[in-house]
Amino acid sequence: MVRYLMMLFSVLFAHQMNAQDIYKGRNTLEASATIAPSWMLNRNESNYYLMGYLEYHLSERFSFRGDTYFFVDSDQDSPFFRNASRTFFGVYAHSQKNNWDRYIGFQPGISLLTKNPYSDGIYTFAPIEARLQVVPSFALTAGTSFYVWKYFNFFANLTYINSTLGGVAGGPYRTDEFVFSAGLSFQVDCSKKK
Repeated sequence: MVRYLMMLFSVLFAHQMNAQDIYKGRNTLEASATIAPSWMLNRNESNYYLMGYLEYHLSERFSFRGDTYFFVDSDQDSPFFRNASRTFFGVYAHSQKNNWDRYIGFQPGISLLTKNPYSDGIYTFAPIEARLQVVPSFALTAGTSFYVWKYFNFFANLTYINSTLGGVAGGPYRTDEFVFSAGLSFQVDCSKKK
């Protein structure tokens, strides 16, 4: 199955290499949702998020984008997070050649985090640990998109998320992560047609 998908992508890629149609420009609205694995930098743990984004392109060079990550699961029996939700909004800079777009972005935001009282192999019964904490965060993203058709593209992002969970027993805890997301994204031209 993977071989057939790779062959299909290769054919689409080869077909579009010489295409001069630009499917993304000013007033393009783009959105996607996917499962995104992450690697925590301060502990030996990987998390899985349901990630979605909405992006509005001001021009071929700049866009506004909002990303949200909802914690789904971890590779640990006792994960560090009981619940986690991260939301960011910021500016992206793009460099586009034909249908290939490369971008970087900076997004301030907030994370809503609840530490699992069973994490770290011990149970710590402290009521303050079960509380939802609002944590200031920021995200740095580097990625690429390949626009295959005027309605969709393939994308891949690597995002660094910086946050510190405070207000819990034994804390504060660094909760920095690298999150990888890739998949199919949809776009629509919102320009008024004459």
